[in-house]
Amino acid sequence: MSSTNGNVRANELYPTPDNVVDALLAQLVLNHAAELMQYIAKSHYQTLKKVGQNLIAVLIT
Repeated sequence: MSSTNGNVRANELYPTPDNVVDALLAQLVLNHAAELMQYIAKSHYQTLKKVGQNLIAVLIT
């Protein structure tokens, strides 16, 4: 359920474990542009994660 309509699952706002994300990414078939974006995302994962967390904190306050 979407947290925008008020119907929030108990574990919806918890982060997805890294091993689950890696397993899902391993199943994807990507073109060259998507491969570049994936490389950038993996290279800057912690920074992107922190930015996302900060954005969520701002949006929910």
